[in-house]
Amino acid sequence: MVFEGRVKRLVVLGSTGSIGRNTLEIVRQFPDLFQVVGLAAGGSNLALLAEQVVLFRPQYVYLGATSKATELQERLSAHERTSPASPRPRLLLGDEGLPELACVPDYDVLVSAIVGFKGVLPTLKALEAGKDVALANKEALVAAGPVFRSLLSRRGLLYGDVETNEGGGERKGGGSDKKRATERPKRGLLLPVDSEHSAIFQAVQGVPPTCYPPRKLLLTASGGPFRGKTRDDLKGVTLEKALKHPKWSMGAKITIDSATLMNKGLEVIEAHFAFGCPYSSIEVLVHPQAVVHSAVELRDGATLAQLGLPDMKLPIAYALTWPHRLSAPWSAGVDLTQEGSLTFEKPDLSTFGCLGLAYEAGERGGVATACLNAANEVAVERFRNKEIGFLDIEDTVRHVMGLHETGRDNLASTDVSLQDVFEADRWARAAARAFKPRS
Repeated sequence: MVFEGRVKRLVVLGSTGSIGRNTLEIVRQFPDLFQVVGLAAGGSNLALLAEQVVLFRPQYVYLGATSKATELQERLSAHERTSPASPRPRLLLGDEGLPELACVPDYDVLVSAIVGFKGVLPTLKALEAGKDVALANKEALVAAGPVFRSLLSRRGLLYGDVETNEGGGERKGGGSDKKRATERPKRGLLLPVDSEHSAIFQAVQGVPPTCYPPRKLLLTASGGPFRGKTRDDLKGVTLEKALKHPKWSMGAKITIDSATLMNKGLEVIEAHFAFGCPYSSIEVLVHPQAVVHSAVELRDGATLAQLGLPDMKLPIAYALTWPHRLSAPWSAGVDLTQEGSLTFEKPDLSTFGCLGLAYEAGERGGVATACLNAANEVAVERFRNKEIGFLDIEDTVRHVMGLHETGRDNLASTDVSLQDVFEADRWARAAARAFKPRS
């Protein structure tokens, strides 16, 4: 048993997306360990959301598309006619709905798997309410990293609480697993779902505080669908081509970010805020086999890596059960004899400039990373709407960051407030929407 008879109660933001679906599949396979208290979805797949409500019977449901509330109720009514025992959850709507859902009582873990900046506020609210957060919404840390650090930082580390003793990693305060399961911390814990940050988090388990921070973090990237291409090759890239990732099955926004390497840039910023390492100590390596999910180089030169097949259920399950592990039915593990060889190479920053822009924004500090994230979100949306070309995504972000550098005050990272983050986000979005590509 993982929780010694205690069911973990979940609220899942982004339940109809890739991470949300994988999370609920884990719940379905381990019904004795998990219970769904709340679901949240934007509304692009009402049929699936209604099915999830009937199957998992949450007490609360948030719907982003307020105009579709009646349709969702009708779908739930139809299910009730064929399954009278189906419950009718409380429906939350509007701008206040997500933060309200994050603060409902009687749950343990918020799975923050919605895409983009809108994940910032509910994630913070959940942590402030003492809930643990399994974070897939990297944009929250990218945009509001200083705010999260001021709320949660323990010796520079946000993910988990790996204060250790001779017996290995355990939650602060020690004691038995049963005791730790029933005693809630004053503030929640942030636990990584991104495969790269989960890999680092797993690698540093048991590393004594005196050995922290490590010498280097090594973030791996598959290289995306356009690895080895030149900028001339990328001029005619279509939306359909950008959405074909060679290794991972993900949502549209993160898949496009992977194609531009902005996803890896956002993960560099996330790693900086989460693990307290300077940007100069965070290295990106292109690893096309996607078997080594990331590695940590310790001060004595030892390098600890986490390997696994590209399946998001592994990092999701680890975030839900940490510091324990499930006996997973979905993966037999990596057969290294079948893999043959594992290769690594440096990223091509001249072709994929978004990665360099992310490093620059991180080094600049203040609200620069919030501006970077906002500009990228708008640019990707415009590309998906076929308003701009693939290379225009990078041009949009570069333009907005140039405006920020010359026209806006830079705050020291320690001075950034949540209001500063929201103001920077609004400004950068407006600047990105106004940008007119040369082509």
